[in-house]
Amino acid sequence: MAKPQDVTDADIEASYKANLKKYERPEQVHVRHILMILPPDAPKEVVDAAEARLKAMAEKVRKGTDFATFLPKDPNNPDGIIGEDWAWLPKGSLPKEFGPFEEKAFSLKKDEVSEPVRTSLGLHLIQGGDKQAAGQRSLAEVKDDIRAELAEQRAADKLTKALDVVQEKLASGESLEAAVAEEKVALKTSAFFARETPPAELGLSEPAVTTIFALKKGQTADAPLSTQDGFLLVRAADVKEPGVEPLEAVKDVIKTRLTEEEGLKLAKAKADEAAKAMETEEGQKKLLAEYKDKIATSAPFTRQGFIPGLGMAPVLVQTAFEAKDPGWFKTAYGVAGAYVLAGLDKRIPADAALWDKEKERWVATLTQSKQTELFRAYLGSLQQAAKVVVVNEAILGPQPKGAGGLVGGADGK
Repeated sequence: MAKPQDVTDADIEASYKANLKKYERPEQVHVRHILMILPPDAPKEVVDAAEARLKAMAEKVRKGTDFATFLPKDPNNPDGIIGEDWAWLPKGSLPKEFGPFEEKAFSLKKDEVSEPVRTSLGLHLIQGGDKQAAGQRSLAEVKDDIRAELAEQRAADKLTKALDVVQEKLASGESLEAAVAEEKVALKTSAFFARETPPAELGLSEPAVTTIFALKKGQTADAPLSTQDGFLLVRAADVKEPGVEPLEAVKDVIKTRLTEEEGLKLAKAKADEAAKAMETEEGQKKLLAEYKDKIATSAPFTRQGFIPGLGMAPVLVQTAFEAKDPGWFKTAYGVAGAYVLAGLDKRIPADAALWDKEKERWVATLTQSKQTELFRAYLGSLQQAAKVVVVNEAILGPQPKGAGGLVGGADGK
């Protein structure tokens, strides 16, 4: 439903002029940096050794060695070193605990290398680059972003309205298939799934799963459910109650399940063994080398419990968000059909600018949802106090002129 080509240049210019503050650019500096990860309570001898190593690197850069030479090729290297090659750092964009890093970065001249800088993550070595004064981003710079943003806003508005219309049609007795066809909303049917194993591709939150499992057969959710990628209007096509089926009907299923369960037991035992080995530096180095081709970094994820590539993993997500520093976690975690060893790669602070950009759309969507709830509650009170007749014109034909779809009447004055 999002069509950027339908957004005109006039629309883009009007949005730009109405949101000039949004496109202000703070002062920023181009930096390279290397980080040696150290816990806040690292022993003095460990900190001193890391500091000496970074100072040696800095001295070589000052004598002509390219800073990029020291950037790690493998982000999962066992030395606990990470780095970044030339990235823009806007002033005020880092959390307060990284103040020393930002202060040093802005104080450096072009190509100058800092002394080691301590933050809660460890020790940093920074090389300064070009600086850009604060100013206004031009319309040409942000034109494509605004076009995409306006297209997405319009698509979200259309989808919200379409879902509202679908719900109204369902309330009047129309079938879900007919309602979504008229509004051009895609309709898909999932396979049966248990509460503990919802379809990973939907990215359902726990509240959404709870809502779905409260539905009876044929019942539609009162309001759209939020997902990782948008909204779903859900109807329970069928419900299987807990019970015992004949052995012959489930024999193959049981065989498959037992095979999977035994496989999971073996996988858990092996994962626990690997987690134990990771407790020592030597064991960690050996395991990372052995499984280097299987180590992957996930795409960023939120607190909702869904990890791209792994599916719903609420315990692992909670552990990741509670972790204070990057590093491997001490236990194995169960995900869909497997066990994994995982660790925190990096924490991405919430983007205030992105929230400002999306805030109006989310507030509008939530407001619409609450209005729908209130309207349905109001209808419920009317139905309790009045005689309600729902007229289906497809069966009874056109109503007399002046008649409404809902006719209310009550005895008395």
